[in-house]
Amino acid sequence: MDTAFDTYASNSNYTVWTFNVRPGLRWSDGTNASAQDLLATYGPNFAFNATYDFPNAAAEVTKEYAINNSAVVFDLNQSDAHWPERLSYMYFTPVYPASSIAKEGAAGTMFDAPAVGPFYISNYTVGSFQMTMLRNPYYKPLPAICQIDVNFVESLSLTANFLQSGTTDLALVEPSNVASILKNPNLLLFDGKELTTQMIQWNVTSYPYNMTQFRQALAFGIDESAIASQANAGYATPAFNAEGTVPQSAALLYNPNQMKYSFNQSQSISLLKSIGITKGSDGFLHYSNGTVVTLTLWTDTDQTPDQTAASLVQTDLQNMGFKVTLFTTTLAGITSNYQANLNNAKNAMILYTTNGGNFGSSFLDVLPGWDQYYLVTAPSNYWEYPPSAQAEYQSNFSAYSATNNVTLERQYTQNIEAISAKYLPMLPLDYSDLLWVANTQRWTGWPNPQTSYVEFGTSTLNRTLIAGLIPSSQASSSSSSITATGSSPSSSTASLSASSSSGTQTSTTSLSTSSLTTQVSATTTGSGQVGINLSLVAAVVVVIVILAIAYGVVRSRRSRTTPAGAAPATT
Repeated sequence: MDTAFDTYASNSNYTVWTFNVRPGLRWSDGTNASAQDLLATYGPNFAFNATYDFPNAAAEVTKEYAINNSAVVFDLNQSDAHWPERLSYMYFTPVYPASSIAKEGAAGTMFDAPAVGPFYISNYTVGSFQMTMLRNPYYKPLPAICQIDVNFVESLSLTANFLQSGTTDLALVEPSNVASILKNPNLLLFDGKELTTQMIQWNVTSYPYNMTQFRQALAFGIDESAIASQANAGYATPAFNAEGTVPQSAALLYNPNQMKYSFNQSQSISLLKSIGITKGSDGFLHYSNGTVVTLTLWTDTDQTPDQTAASLVQTDLQNMGFKVTLFTTTLAGITSNYQANLNNAKNAMILYTTNGGNFGSSFLDVLPGWDQYYLVTAPSNYWEYPPSAQAEYQSNFSAYSATNNVTLERQYTQNIEAISAKYLPMLPLDYSDLLWVANTQRWTGWPNPQTSYVEFGTSTLNRTLIAGLIPSSQASSSSSSITATGSSPSSSTASLSASSSSGTQTSTTSLSTSSLTTQVSATTTGSGQVGINLSLVAAVVVVIVILAIAYGVVRSRRSRTTPAGAAPATT
């Protein structure tokens, strides 16, 4: 809705909302966007289908109808001051053409649906390792790039080599590779501060995690600073001062008065003792009945920082006297194992990196974690625990939902932060950076590295920025020096020359001058590395990890009855 509709308004008690289609908006197939597209998207054949309506938005609607070809009215059965956010792309789903919804139905992936942005998917089958995107001829200004070729690879750890070799022009990279990448003057780092969260999730209703003191003891017992520096090469901020799930960098929303957790294993042991867990003569921690406290930790193999962090967590907890068994597999494997409860996965700790952190939206910050993050666990009756904490959370969430007063929104958001920091429905280890790297050899017009470069509420690269790239051969001869500073924790600086475009851009269909090639990590397969298309010498190659972009695209097809992590991932 953020792109397709430009204005909305409500009555005084937020029970009647009117949305207006952006004037002159056309889909990439040339048809005009209309009110019927909105009604189809938010109707029983797509978003409001009971299987996919995870926000339960349809339950609020008593009637929806078009008042003309460009305006739709929603009549609600309750006050909802945040109805636009509830329907929006950042949380629920993009708007699709009514014709595509009629063709594909509620379960449709919409890969072949026309788009209103600068590019649309022209050729992709679920499970394939390559995808083609073409420019939207009706998007203004017309992108210089005619085609984007997406190639999927197995792991984020592979992307640095593609960048260094010049066969990749835009990629997500792992933190450990940044230092070597910055030595290459043609590579430019976009450091998205605190856009992801490295976390441990657990079942707060399962013993011993159902005890608040136990969860707090684990928070005190883990050295989050070591994880930020060793697992993420310094491209992360430890979360011990921000366990309320809002990082300190979100200055207007961060609650400085929340409970904080320094690395203090003595404090951890004291908390454990208060709930009857003590260390025996064998050096292990024991429950009051004498049983050794044995914990299971799962992590994914899709991202190297998660494996390193899991090893550090295991060591910290073992040093305290816990027995900790570590299992590693793909995130897709973790999701499957969770559903099957393999090795008691539903009652284990699960460590991985997910989208979120500095959302830039208080609406996302107040939602329960399974609506904010790419969680493996399925929604339950309790986000906070014990029940008294859930009631306190729900009271503040209801108050937030009933107002659009910014001051009150901030107050309720900070209240919810304090609740989460105390009761720890999940344990943020750090707020890690999202690291994109661009190769500037064949394209000019890259944005300033210090500006926002992701789409609001997601970690998906802003496609309008890619649309502004110009092939170097078509740029003017005038050039300027751009220096990217502040990108590295060690204050490394990367310099490069960038030509500025002038005059009218000439359209072309030549792949040698205006094709963008993308590579993506296919984390749900086990078939080995995918071949890279090296024939497009002037192609911009974008390497994206599927997990990183699933938040912004796939959540619209997430079932209400399965864990969020079970959703298929796509671009």
